[in-house]
Amino acid sequence: MGKKPHRSQKVKRPLVQPRPATLGQRVRELGQDIHGVDDSGREYSSLSELWLLQGQQRDKFYKVNENWWVKGYEGRVSLEGTMIGDEASQEDVQHSQDFLRKAVEGMLDDPCSALDCGAGIGRVTKAVLLPAVTGSVTLVDQSERWLQTAKKYLEREADRCHFIQCRLETYQPSSSFDIIWVQWTLQYLTDEDVVHLLHNLSAGLTSQGVIVLKENNMSQDSLSFHMDTPGKEGRFDMTRSPKHLHVLVELAGLRVTHMELWDECSCWVLRCLSEEVPELAPDGPDQGQ
Repeated sequence: MGKKPHRSQKVKRPLVQPRPATLGQRVRELGQDIHGVDDSGREYSSLSELWLLQGQQRDKFYKVNENWWVKGYEGRVSLEGTMIGDEASQEDVQHSQDFLRKAVEGMLDDPCSALDCGAGIGRVTKAVLLPAVTGSVTLVDQSERWLQTAKKYLEREADRCHFIQCRLETYQPSSSFDIIWVQWTLQYLTDEDVVHLLHNLSAGLTSQGVIVLKENNMSQDSLSFHMDTPGKEGRFDMTRSPKHLHVLVELAGLRVTHMELWDECSCWVLRCLSEEVPELAPDGPDQGQ
């Protein structure tokens, strides 16, 4: 038995560290004002309500999209048109080149490496990323067909390209990149998978690296999102407002250093909050979603 402290002495007690909020708890906290509709007319009053349905339908959504991307996006005049849905690729490329220069200005003098997520045929890699980096570009896409097309499309620059077939919702970078580019890709992922993807990508950034996002933007200011469902459109697709996307970025533990609107897109530059990327706190039994 140790000596009992005198009554006048203060006993130091260990500080009890609060448990980190789970992802479900943070969704309820940050997503109270996120509301929208789907193409059947169903209304969603909060982010938690949306996440619940997406979780229930996730496998169905992704299976339909996998088939749609193989069969349903053909008939365009050019390969570039196949990727973006119209023949305005050159205008998009010019904006992307200018936006990337702003994204790395003052932070990255000579970017060495880049990652193209949802790369498709390599349209962005060829016109935007390869000219911007001194080293290599890694292309990730779930479709073997598009990656094989990309190898032909990028044949002259093949020695500077690496190709990885992987679903983005499960992808984890095995090396670090100065630039990570994600364009017209998050719209095909559920909100929860967007959060996990961005969190995983942040772990693959160099100390001065940036993540660049370009995604379709909601045209209705009164709504945070519009969701297309397989029953109506033949695919799963999300159009998110900047407010909605900002919540997902925050949930992933990233900070926004720049955001601007261009054409029908919202365009983002993201960086890590700190050098060490914290783990996402998993949901416990009380998810409440």
